[in-house]
Amino acid sequence: MRIVSRFSRPVSRAGAGCGSGTFELFRARHFTARDFHHAKRFVFLAAGCAFLIWFVGFITVGGEWFAMWQSQVWNGEQAAFRIIASILLVLIYVAQPDHEL
Repeated sequence: MRIVSRFSRPVSRAGAGCGSGTFELFRARHFTARDFHHAKRFVFLAAGCAFLIWFVGFITVGGEWFAMWQSQVWNGEQAAFRIIASILLVLIYVAQPDHEL
């Protein structure tokens, strides 16, 4: 149980960062393009934190160090890859430059 509670803290922080980023972007939707781009800082921080959790935690440590890929029952590498791909697609989309309308 202790390992799960220690692992859930960074995941909840990444989720809270995504929520903060969503709120900041929603609040800045009528601002100038420069201010809207500045509001993306929480999204970049949260997505970077989530990427580190899922890539380092599951793919690198779980997959290679604990040989998770050999297990038929507890193999989370494919699910972790899907989450990492989603995070990277969000980062690519959010990182696009904003122009004045």
